[in-house]
Amino acid sequence: MKIKVKNGEYYLEHTLFTNHFSQEVRETLELFYKISEIAPERYGLLYIHNDEDKKNYNSFCVYKAAKGKVTKLEDVYLSPYIPIVEE
Repeated sequence: MKIKVKNGEYYLEHTLFTNHFSQEVRETLELFYKISEIAPERYGLLYIHNDEDKKNYNSFCVYKAAKGKVTKLEDVYLSPYIPIVEE
């Protein structure tokens, strides 16, 4: 995780690759919600692909933060994972 500055604005950059829906993923989600709560003027997207999720194993979940609220959305760009991303 990195905090960076561009054009006088701070932003958080975070990438995580893991084989399982681990504690690190849970902590990333918690951080995303917390940032939205304490800094409602901030916005961003968080994409998660969890192939262990029996219902959504073939799709990405998108979390959108805007105006202090986090909304879970269906992905329209990379889902379904098979065949769009992999064969």
